[in-house]
Amino acid sequence: MALAIAMLVAVLAQSLGVLGQIINLHFDNRADHFAPRGDLRGVTLMMWIPPILFFLSTFIPAFLAALLARAVSKDP
Repeated sequence: MALAIAMLVAVLAQSLGVLGQIINLHFDNRADHFAPRGDLRGVTLMMWIPPILFFLSTFIPAFLAALLARAVSKDP
């Protein structure tokens, strides 16, 4: 059962990681858009969002794995 849960989490984490990297490109381009204008608040915001997305892309699969493992391991 542990192997099945690990495979599920690995596939989900890999997919979310790739999706997060694609989304991060958008924020990088937006930061480049704000920089010539001198909008430091916009650049700062665009630099904080990607780490938050990276955290969520690793936290969500791990949290779901813990929930799933707990539900599976309970005695009937």
